[in-house]
Amino acid sequence: MELIITTQEDLALIVKNAVSAAIGDLKPKEPEVKKKMSFPEAVSFLKEIGYGIGKSQLYKKAMYNIVPCERFGHRLVFDSDELQAWAEGRAKNNREENPVIASVAESAKRKLERS
Repeated sequence: MELIITTQEDLALIVKNAVSAAIGDLKPKEPEVKKKMSFPEAVSFLKEIGYGIGKSQLYKKAMYNIVPCERFGHRLVFDSDELQAWAEGRAKNNREENPVIASVAESAKRKLERS
């Protein structure tokens, strides 16, 4: 057994660096968003970004070319960037069409600016 002599400041720095290194390895990694997604992945992706939509609704919108997707035989493939842009555009359009939603959004924005 070795005896190590150090100052309190050096010991604190050594412990801090060791703990930081250990915690850094434990940090959760950003989830990877696939560029191309299957139908179930697209439903989950839309729910994750806050645009909850049911499977049947998404399927119907895909069949009528309302939502951007590609068809390979009977399979639907969605591009994550196009899907996110579509969802954001839908949310923006809904706020503009509905004066109540627009009013609530403006009120919330003003309250955020004040605080």
